[in-house]
Amino acid sequence: MEKNYIILAHNNPSQLNRLVNKLSDGASYFFIHIDKKSDITAFTDLIQQEHVTFITERVSCIWGDYSIVQATINSIREVIRQNKAHFTFLLSGQCYPIVSNEAINHYLRENSQFDHINIRPIENAWAGYRERIEIEKYRINFSGEKGNAMVLPYFFETSIKV
Repeated sequence: MEKNYIILAHNNPSQLNRLVNKLSDGASYFFIHIDKKSDITAFTDLIQQEHVTFITERVSCIWGDYSIVQATINSIREVIRQNKAHFTFLLSGQCYPIVSNEAINHYLRENSQFDHINIRPIENAWAGYRERIEIEKYRINFSGEKGNAMVLPYFFETSIKV
C-alpha cells in the first residue's frame, strides 16, 4: 500500500528522522517542508533517504497564519509533480504514529473506497473566545513573532458564494 506523508516541520531534526524511520515501510514517500526560518541543512544532513523529498519552495511559517496553508499547498504540488497518486497524510514534525505500519496499511486496504477528511460544522468547531476570534475576524500578522498581530472585524459583506 503506497502512501505519501507530507510533513511540516521547523525544529528537532532527530525527532523528524525518527518519525520518517518509523513510517518507512518501502512503500511510503515523504515530502518534508522545513520552515524557511529554520536551517534546512540540519535536516538534510540527517535525513538522506531515497524516498524523502525536501520541498524547495519553502515558506516562512507563522502559527495560525495562512503561511501554514501555503506550505501545505507547496507540498501538495510536489506530490502531484512527482505523480504520486496514493493516500496522502498531512503531519507535523511533532507527530508520531501510535499504530504500526501494518495497521495503517490494513485500515487503508479495508477502507480504500473512502476519502478520509476530518471536517465539522464551523459552529461546532470551537467554543472558546480565542478560537471564535480566529474564525469571525480578520487576523493580520505583522511579523513571524507570536502575538505580533492585529484582529479586525469584518468591514463589509462579501459577495463571494461558495
